[in-house]
Amino acid sequence: MAGSLGDLVVRLNLDAADYSTQLVDAQRNAEKFANNTTQALQQTNREIRRTSSEVNYLNDAFKKIAAAVGVAEIVRLNDEFSNVSARLRIVTSDSEDFARVQNTLFATANNTRTAYGATANLFYRLSTATVDLGTSQSQLLTITDKLNKALVISGATGSTAKGALEQLSQALGANQLRGQEFNTVNEQGNRIIRALADGLGKTVGELREMANNGEITTQVFIRGFLKGAATLDDEFKKVPVTISGALQIAENELQRFVGVTATASGSSTALASGIVF
Repeated sequence: MAGSLGDLVVRLNLDAADYSTQLVDAQRNAEKFANNTTQALQQTNREIRRTSSEVNYLNDAFKKIAAAVGVAEIVRLNDEFSNVSARLRIVTSDSEDFARVQNTLFATANNTRTAYGATANLFYRLSTATVDLGTSQSQLLTITDKLNKALVISGATGSTAKGALEQLSQALGANQLRGQEFNTVNEQGNRIIRALADGLGKTVGELREMANNGEITTQVFIRGFLKGAATLDDEFKKVPVTISGALQIAENELQRFVGVTATASGSSTALASGIVF
């Protein structure tokens, strides 16, 4: 992965005549980097399955990754992966269902260039908040995907997008979007609020008043947002892949590698021994 990161060199000459051409080249480089990173980490996972001495291989792999990105980052990614996995197991029926949902959420996070942890936590909160509403798992996955796309359309990336998703997750988990959560989502993910307003036949100002009165419950939000989100897929296709978006995909795939391989060893023992030099 370190090689892939080193290969991503974007040179934008500020000469006005060449700016447009080089900006397109930068976007293509970002897309290529994201694809190459994903393929490289997936190939590493396949190699792990073929190795005859898996634990030794994992130790060596973790040492190399820790040297590249830092021990603290490896620990953070693994801890988040473990915590998110535990939550997903609560809202899935069995191991097969868990694996399918987890793979779908990784695909959603990568396709929308957003953090896997925030994406999976949003799905978990939606699942627990709608347990009595009859909302299907397929609908919840669709809502999660469209919320991510709306954030990207709004221009939210990286920690900004993650923060907005966390605020929205907390609000929906509490069955009410209001106050600070509403303001944060409106500021950082305005396309979400506009889709909700369109779906409910309200203006954004009227929606704010509903929020102040505690009228935007999870059920109201899901019904309105899905109705107003019809054009999000087409809008999202027009948003270029940015360098920060490509790096988010790389982080997602690194997290998947660290989390899956640590889990495959039966515990986090391989991770711990692999990063202690």
